[in-house]
Amino acid sequence: MEKIIGMCKTAGIVYKENEPLCRHMVYRTGGKAAVAAWPQIKEQLMCLLYVIREHQIPYRVVGHGTRQLFRDDGFDGFVIFTTKMKGVAVEGEEVLADAGICITELAYQCREPEVSLTGLEPYCGDIATVGGLLLDEGSSLWKQLVCAEVFDMSIGERVYLDRDQLKNLRGDYIILNVRLHLAKGSSREIRSGLHAVMQE
Repeated sequence: MEKIIGMCKTAGIVYKENEPLCRHMVYRTGGKAAVAAWPQIKEQLMCLLYVIREHQIPYRVVGHGTRQLFRDDGFDGFVIFTTKMKGVAVEGEEVLADAGICITELAYQCREPEVSLTGLEPYCGDIATVGGLLLDEGSSLWKQLVCAEVFDMSIGERVYLDRDQLKNLRGDYIILNVRLHLAKGSSREIRSGLHAVMQE
């Protein structure tokens, strides 16, 4: 693990050794990870993935821990938590969001008067990350997806894929960010919709 720890130090990435995974998983299960790290931007994440690939380090990528489980005897490898990757950029009716942002947090950002984009209200209250939701082929978020930037571990490069390409992608890949197409709406109505979902 010396190589990956060295990269964390070089790139300024927060990391912990022998980190109890139960602290970060929804079901509070899982023993210790040899090393866990929290990149804040995609460039830091890619630095880690390059080292992982080059040195064949066992790894897992986790958001809020809603869709993964770890054994109680731990994971003798490297765990990357993406929850610090929360970058958002708004371009007209499209939103470019880092894969680690919580979908509810993104929905609340889209309700602000200067943004006023509707379409994410049904996800309010869901703690899953944007990237995590797209790992579920049944997620309705696919309808709003324009494209995604992913890191393909098989070739060690980042690639840009449209919705159909991403759906048909197989193998070991990590979503870095996504571009979603939403619709302009009334900030007041969006707030009302979010409130209604939270009351259900």
